[in-house]
Amino acid sequence: MSNPPASSETPNGLPAVPIFDDHTALAANYNSIECRFGWDFLLGGNRHFGYYDTDTYWPLPFSRAQRRMEERLLGTLSLPPNSRLLDAGCGDGYVAMFMARHGGMRVTAFDVIERHVDNARKNVADANLNSLIAVTRLDFAHLDTLPPASHDGVYTSEALLHAADPGAVVAGFLRILRPGGRLVMHEFHHDFADQAMVPGYTREINNTVPPKDPATGAPRQEAFYRVETYFTKILEQAGYTDIVVQNYSDRMQPMLRFMSIFGVTRHIVRFFRLERWFPNAAATTEGYVGQEHWAYASISATRPVEGA
Repeated sequence: MSNPPASSETPNGLPAVPIFDDHTALAANYNSIECRFGWDFLLGGNRHFGYYDTDTYWPLPFSRAQRRMEERLLGTLSLPPNSRLLDAGCGDGYVAMFMARHGGMRVTAFDVIERHVDNARKNVADANLNSLIAVTRLDFAHLDTLPPASHDGVYTSEALLHAADPGAVVAGFLRILRPGGRLVMHEFHHDFADQAMVPGYTREINNTVPPKDPATGAPRQEAFYRVETYFTKILEQAGYTDIVVQNYSDRMQPMLRFMSIFGVTRHIVRFFRLERWFPNAAATTEGYVGQEHWAYASISATRPVEGA
């Protein structure tokens, strides 16, 4: 599934052909019957948690809370209408459509899963938003085809968790941002001392490409999501400023609780040893049961303006 490195360049010196790592396992998960039913049918294709102002045991409809989470994302970006955004890991394109409709943003939306790209293009066309949203297939580990300083904002919505090297990804985002541009990520982090301690199906879903040391090729010992200080560290190392981490765990709790219960779930899945066929349900249950070890965060940062 991997493409060879680009052998030619465009007139502006950028690679002419995108590069993709091997995401066979990731594609298999998102193309599974469980994922199609869970995300596409139950959540209408919206692959992110919702934001609840108060706790509730009846979180339906999910879509209302998901729009509130998107409002938070747009508000944290804090950019004027007509800004150019990069949606990194766009899924079926619904967050990009929200940014265009409610923020007046121009969005470059990409995903590595071909089915997601096809769905996003169809959804954008059906919504008559082709003038504001361009959908393409890219790997956020290889964004060299995008011009430097070409976007005012970059965001992820529960997508960076699939990155083998999040530090390299956010450094790539910095290159694409204009000076003063904003990065906002809605992502999970955990406090396990070692990646191997993360519950099995949560680890399998979150990180389908094991992080490796770029020098040796061996698996890295540092867990790829180690508390909020991990995000601060990789963003500082990349050169960002104005880094803010906000804990949204309580705000998405009603949806997580409901999904864990809905998964009928852990007892049936475990009794019949069906975790392999229902990894997302198993991971959701693991997340709810072991939530003292993780948090859902909004992480924001700014590309500094030289000389400011």
